[in-house]
Amino acid sequence: ETTTFNSVHGETTHRIGGLKSLYEVRKELQGKHMQPNLRTKPWRDAEVAEGHCKSRFQVREDPPELSTDLNGVELPETCFYDDSKGPHHIFVIGDWGGVIDWYDSNSHFVKSPKTADHTRKVFASHHRDKVNSSDTWAQFNVSRWMCYYSAKWNPDFVVNLGDNFYWGGINVQCGAPMDKVQDPGFQWSNVYESMYSCDALQGLQWLGVLGNHDYGGFMFTNGWDQAIAYTWSKLHFSSGRWLQPSLYYKCPVKYSEFSMDIFFVDSNIFDANDYHDTSGHNICG
Repeated sequence: ETTTFNSVHGETTHRIGGLKSLYEVRKELQGKHMQPNLRTKPWRDAEVAEGHCKSRFQVREDPPELSTDLNGVELPETCFYDDSKGPHHIFVIGDWGGVIDWYDSNSHFVKSPKTADHTRKVFASHHRDKVNSSDTWAQFNVSRWMCYYSAKWNPDFVVNLGDNFYWGGINVQCGAPMDKVQDPGFQWSNVYESMYSCDALQGLQWLGVLGNHDYGGFMFTNGWDQAIAYTWSKLHFSSGRWLQPSLYYKCPVKYSEFSMDIFFVDSNIFDANDYHDTSGHNICG
């Protein structure tokens, strides 16, 4: 159950039924000591069984209680030893999510995602002219080429650099239980799942982090924690490809002739300024 409570920049944010408001949470926590989970070195999750090195990245079976519980976690080693198909490839993508600006929740009719660009006059300081066709179908074009090259090169996985959903991340309020992933604005289903649904991309894991827009961009109370919770999503359309166990984490990867450690770092602190800061990238303003 969701309740509409805010509309900004043409996007509607939803509050999940029974969820406390930020004011209610703050009143409840007044006088209590809040200890953020800020890990300073990698650690192993005891709930993930160690064993034979697999060719898929592994996380615990059930989601943690809080979205920050696994901060700094080191996933078990993942091995890509099969060299029979030639050189190995990894896809890297960022700033990719389109904008769902209209839908009918009753009929489930959803308008195709629009490109998040600067062709509207609202972007006065860095406005640019629209390039017809290219701008209109930008995300579709990228998806098409990803499908083409995935079929050709058979990549091992996708590294996702963030800014997955524009303009303000997942349009639900943050703070929902980690086992209650929501998609009232059809963003997970239409901006991610169905957009990259070709056969060549099926089963290909997406390992990512949050961008400033995923934190809400201009509204830090949006559902940034949903990007972590979706790792364990049970929604009927979830393909199980999405993987982000925490805000920052480490993935050791082995190949037949070399190994590497991939560090997924959350650098959004540089966009977290004083509330009254009017800079264009202040996620706290």
